[in-house]
Amino acid sequence: MPADPVLNWLLEESQPSVRYYALTELVGRKADDPEVRSARTAIGRRGWASNILLTQKPEGYWERREPRNAREWLFFLWFPTFSSTIWKGLVLADLGLTAKRPPT
Repeated sequence: MPADPVLNWLLEESQPSVRYYALTELVGRKADDPEVRSARTAIGRRGWASNILLTQKPEGYWERREPRNAREWLFFLWFPTFSSTIWKGLVLADLGLTAKRPPT
């Protein structure tokens, strides 16, 4: 691994999303590299993405309760800003989580 302390920090295994992007965007590793595949596979299992997924309700949303009327449904996915379902989905996508399961 490189001697750069910042890059070494980004390559730590505790945050697979950061490691994945550091390997692919900074180090230049290809998607089929074993370390890249390992980091990609771990994104939903460890770190920030995993922490977010652990708070998801079985029904698929993050809000405290399901809406009871049309007005609540209008705001359900977007609000509160930065903590509702759509925002959690955006963060998960930024962290590299996709609907497609990565190869193991």
